[in-house]
Amino acid sequence: MTRTLGSLLLVLLACTGCQSLKPPTVAVDGASVGAIDADGFTLDVKLNVTNPNDRDVPVGKSTYKLALAGTNVASGSAKPDVTIPANGTAPVTLPITVKFDDLLNLGTAIIRDPSRLRYDVDANVKIGGGFASASQGFSHRGDVDITQIDPVALLKNRSLRKLGESLLRGLTEE
Repeated sequence: MTRTLGSLLLVLLACTGCQSLKPPTVAVDGASVGAIDADGFTLDVKLNVTNPNDRDVPVGKSTYKLALAGTNVASGSAKPDVTIPANGTAPVTLPITVKFDDLLNLGTAIIRDPSRLRYDVDANVKIGGGFASASQGFSHRGDVDITQIDPVALLKNRSLRKLGESLLRGLTEE
Protein backbone atom coordinates (compact mmCIF):
# COMPACT_ATOMS: atom_id res chain seq x y z
CA MET A 1 0.00 0.00 0.00
CA THR A 2 2.80 2.40 0.91
CA ARG A 3 4.61 1.57 -2.35
CA THR A 4 1.42 2.17 -4.38
CA LEU A 5 0.83 5.48 -2.62
CA GLY A 6 4.46 6.48 -3.23
CA SER A 7 4.19 5.58 -6.92
CA LEU A 8 0.98 7.58 -7.26
CA LEU A 9 2.62 10.56 -5.57
CA LEU A 10 5.57 10.36 -8.03
CA VAL A 11 3.19 10.29 -11.02
CA LEU A 12 1.29 13.31 -9.68
CA LEU A 13 4.52 15.24 -9.10
CA ALA A 14 5.75 14.38 -12.58
CA CYS A 15 2.50 15.58 -14.15
CA THR A 16 2.70 19.00 -12.52
CA GLY A 17 5.14 19.77 -15.34
CA CYS A 18 2.67 18.35 -17.87
CA GLN A 19 0.48 21.43 -18.03
CA SER A 20 -0.24 22.55 -21.55
CA LEU A 21 1.39 25.53 -23.18
CA LYS A 22 -0.35 28.33 -25.02
CA PRO A 23 0.86 28.60 -28.65
CA PRO A 24 3.40 31.29 -29.47
CA THR A 25 2.82 34.32 -31.67
CA VAL A 26 5.11 34.49 -34.70
CA ALA A 27 5.92 37.65 -36.65
CA VAL A 28 8.17 37.51 -39.72
CA ASP A 29 10.86 40.18 -39.88
CA GLY A 30 12.18 39.34 -43.36
CA ALA A 31 14.74 37.00 -44.86
CA SER A 32 18.33 37.22 -46.01
CA VAL A 33 20.96 35.05 -47.62
CA GLY A 34 23.11 33.39 -44.95
CA ALA A 35 25.90 30.86 -45.42
CA ILE A 36 26.93 30.09 -49.03
CA ASP A 37 28.89 27.11 -50.32
CA ALA A 38 29.37 25.24 -53.60
CA ASP A 39 26.09 23.32 -53.15
CA GLY A 40 23.78 26.16 -52.22
CA PHE A 41 22.94 28.74 -49.60
CA THR A 42 20.91 29.21 -46.47
CA LEU A 43 17.88 31.48 -46.53
CA ASP A 44 17.69 32.86 -42.99
CA VAL A 45 14.05 33.68 -42.20
CA LYS A 46 14.03 36.18 -39.33
CA LEU A 47 11.21 35.73 -36.81
CA ASN A 48 10.08 37.41 -33.61
CA VAL A 49 8.50 34.71 -31.45
CA THR A 50 6.38 35.74 -28.47
CA ASN A 51 5.82 33.32 -25.60
CA PRO A 52 2.48 33.93 -23.81
CA ASN A 53 3.32 31.41 -21.07
CA ASP A 54 4.48 32.09 -17.52
CA ARG A 55 7.72 30.12 -17.96
CA ASP A 56 10.68 30.16 -20.33
CA VAL A 57 10.30 27.68 -23.20
CA PRO A 58 12.79 26.47 -25.80
CA VAL A 59 12.01 26.60 -29.50
CA GLY A 60 11.45 23.03 -30.64
CA LYS A 61 11.73 21.33 -34.00
CA SER A 62 10.12 23.65 -36.54
CA THR A 63 9.05 22.58 -40.01
CA TYR A 64 9.00 24.57 -43.25
CA LYS A 65 8.27 24.62 -46.98
CA LEU A 66 9.90 27.19 -49.25
CA ALA A 67 9.02 28.34 -52.74
CA LEU A 68 11.18 30.72 -54.78
CA ALA A 69 9.55 32.53 -57.70
CA GLY A 70 6.53 30.23 -57.28
CA THR A 71 8.58 27.01 -57.50
CA ASN A 72 8.89 24.69 -54.49
CA VAL A 73 12.59 24.36 -53.73
CA ALA A 74 12.91 23.17 -50.12
CA SER A 75 11.12 21.51 -47.25
CA GLY A 76 12.42 20.20 -43.99
CA SER A 77 12.91 21.06 -40.35
CA ALA A 78 15.23 23.02 -38.12
CA LYS A 79 15.65 23.31 -34.38
CA PRO A 80 16.95 26.79 -33.55
CA ASP A 81 18.85 26.89 -30.25
CA VAL A 82 16.76 29.66 -28.67
CA THR A 83 14.77 29.91 -25.44
CA ILE A 84 11.85 32.35 -25.41
CA PRO A 85 11.51 34.11 -22.05
CA ALA A 86 8.29 33.86 -20.04
CA ASN A 87 5.74 36.39 -21.35
CA GLY A 88 8.45 37.75 -23.64
CA THR A 89 9.68 37.90 -27.21
CA ALA A 90 12.94 36.73 -28.73
CA PRO A 91 14.41 36.81 -32.24
CA VAL A 92 14.60 33.40 -33.89
CA THR A 93 16.29 32.58 -37.18
CA LEU A 94 14.79 29.70 -39.16
CA PRO A 95 17.61 28.52 -41.47
CA ILE A 96 16.36 27.01 -44.75
CA THR A 97 18.86 25.23 -47.00
CA VAL A 98 18.46 25.94 -50.72
CA LYS A 99 20.43 23.81 -53.20
CA PHE A 100 21.71 25.53 -56.35
CA ASP A 101 20.51 22.49 -58.33
CA ASP A 102 16.94 23.36 -57.30
CA LEU A 103 17.34 26.86 -58.75
CA LEU A 104 17.60 25.39 -62.24
CA ASN A 105 13.79 25.05 -62.23
CA LEU A 106 13.23 28.77 -61.71
CA GLY A 107 13.56 29.53 -65.41
CA THR A 108 13.52 33.21 -66.27
CA ALA A 109 12.63 34.46 -62.76
CA ILE A 110 16.27 35.17 -61.96
CA ILE A 111 16.93 36.71 -65.38
CA ARG A 112 14.00 39.15 -64.98
CA ASP A 113 15.46 40.59 -61.76
CA PRO A 114 18.90 39.22 -60.89
CA SER A 115 19.01 41.19 -57.62
CA ARG A 116 15.80 40.08 -55.91
CA LEU A 117 13.86 36.85 -55.69
CA ARG A 118 10.28 36.37 -54.46
CA TYR A 119 9.95 33.80 -51.66
CA ASP A 120 6.98 32.13 -50.00
CA VAL A 121 7.53 30.29 -46.75
CA ASP A 122 5.00 28.15 -44.90
CA ALA A 123 6.25 27.04 -41.51
CA ASN A 124 5.23 25.74 -38.14
CA VAL A 125 7.16 26.93 -35.08
CA LYS A 126 7.04 24.66 -32.04
CA ILE A 127 7.82 25.69 -28.47
CA GLY A 128 8.40 23.48 -25.47
CA GLY A 129 8.96 19.77 -25.68
CA GLY A 130 8.17 16.46 -24.10
CA PHE A 131 4.70 16.45 -22.55
CA ALA A 132 4.19 20.21 -22.81
CA SER A 133 4.47 21.80 -26.24
CA ALA A 134 2.52 24.08 -28.55
CA SER A 135 3.00 25.28 -32.11
CA GLN A 136 1.94 28.07 -34.41
CA GLY A 137 1.87 27.97 -38.19
CA PHE A 138 2.45 30.93 -40.45
CA SER A 139 2.79 31.85 -44.12
CA HIS A 140 4.81 34.77 -45.43
CA ARG A 141 5.71 36.21 -48.83
CA GLY A 142 8.56 38.59 -49.43
CA ASP A 143 11.56 39.41 -51.58
CA VAL A 144 15.12 38.46 -50.75
CA ASP A 145 18.24 40.25 -51.99
CA ILE A 146 20.28 37.62 -53.85
CA THR A 147 23.16 39.88 -54.85
CA GLN A 148 25.01 38.51 -51.79
CA ILE A 149 25.48 35.19 -53.61
CA ASP A 150 29.00 35.23 -54.98
CA PRO A 151 29.08 34.21 -58.69
CA VAL A 152 32.22 32.17 -57.96
CA ALA A 153 30.13 29.97 -55.61
CA LEU A 154 27.69 29.44 -58.47
CA LEU A 155 30.50 28.39 -60.81
CA LYS A 156 31.70 25.80 -58.28
CA ASN A 157 28.36 23.99 -58.59
CA ARG A 158 28.60 21.34 -61.32
CA SER A 159 24.97 21.55 -62.48
CA LEU A 160 24.98 25.33 -62.75
CA ARG A 161 28.35 25.27 -64.53
CA LYS A 162 26.92 22.83 -67.10
CA LEU A 163 23.88 25.05 -67.56
CA GLY A 164 26.13 28.09 -68.10
CA GLU A 165 28.27 26.20 -70.61
CA SER A 166 25.14 25.08 -72.46
CA LEU A 167 23.79 28.63 -72.59
CA LEU A 168 27.12 29.98 -73.82
CA ARG A 169 27.31 27.27 -76.52
CA GLY A 170 23.82 28.23 -77.65
CA LEU A 171 24.80 31.88 -77.92
CA THR A 172 27.98 31.18 -79.87
CA GLU A 173 26.25 28.83 -82.34
CA GLU A 174 23.77 31.49 -83.48
